[in-house]
Amino acid sequence: MLLRRLDELGLAGNTIVVFMTDNGTASGVELDARGFPREGPGSFNAGMRGKKGSPYEGGHRVPFFLRYPGGGAGGGRDVEQLGSYVDFMPTILDLCGVTPPEERSFHGRSLAPLMRGEDDGTWGERVLVADTQRIAHPAKWRLSSVMRGPWRLVHGVELYHLGEDPGQRRDIAADHPGVVDELRAGCEQWWERVSGQFDRDVPMVVGGGAEPVRLTTHDLRNEACNGAWNQRQVREGHAASGYWAIDVRRAGPYRIELRRWPEDAGHALDAGIEGDDVEWRRDAIQERHAPHYSGGVALAIGRAALTVGGRTYHQETPPGDTAAVFEVSLAAGTDQLSAAFHDRGERAIGSYYVTIHPAGG
Repeated sequence: MLLRRLDELGLAGNTIVVFMTDNGTASGVELDARGFPREGPGSFNAGMRGKKGSPYEGGHRVPFFLRYPGGGAGGGRDVEQLGSYVDFMPTILDLCGVTPPEERSFHGRSLAPLMRGEDDGTWGERVLVADTQRIAHPAKWRLSSVMRGPWRLVHGVELYHLGEDPGQRRDIAADHPGVVDELRAGCEQWWERVSGQFDRDVPMVVGGGAEPVRLTTHDLRNEACNGAWNQRQVREGHAASGYWAIDVRRAGPYRIELRRWPEDAGHALDAGIEGDDVEWRRDAIQERHAPHYSGGVALAIGRAALTVGGRTYHQETPPGDTAAVFEVSLAAGTDQLSAAFHDRGERAIGSYYVTIHPAGG
């Protein structure tokens, strides 16, 4: 349908159309005592081993379709060389004819030559790494796959050759110690490059424009990497606490609003939800997923607290209020913002929704 519409508009030849996914097959993977995903039934994954979050091929190998006839990427062509998410930006910039500034660099390389059927013979030499951390402080080799051509080094110790064993059932590390050493060395170089940012926060920009900034508990930072990252957890009142990293671009007064429910829902801080409060198709999902769309636990919220700019602010939240509103003055620069509700049991519950209005907004 998209391609047909582009044809109607006369844009098909000069429009880049991309399709990809963000993870491997299946979801809700359980981890064993080592922190590795358990094997078990799930979605179809063409015989690959592992599911979402796994370092085996079924956990991180995904499709990448790109159509751009005007740039020589059209007509149907399978690219067998190994690509990675780090190649996406260099590829798009290349196809758009954009030369990055000299101070910008990328870990990946443009896939455009491969899309045009051009191979310089070096693609099979580079080492790429995929890992799943989901911990506050990354650990080397955790849920990792080090890749070069058909070779896969999993957890830093298991070796597989996809050409001979696409299901990754036979660990051949003992038969190819040289390959293991080479892949481990490649991973060490990658780790040295990326580990420099492990102790750095990536802040949300505040005051960069006239529009308010909206934060959710999905982006909450804490040692346990624990936050309400989906709507079901919000509805169930999943409690987490931590901070948001912010970068205040313009000093001055701000209005910061804390909410239990989305602003457009209009529910009170201490209110629960009976039944459905949004339209959704029950016939389109599995029954076990219904709590994502219906109902909501009431929390006995009676007080709110906000910490930012070296100060902590408190206020009572009378029954029926839909938000706790704070008027604060922020200095320019990076900071940490903490926002929490307290119930009658003095339990701290990170604010599910935070809206930051710039001065005059």
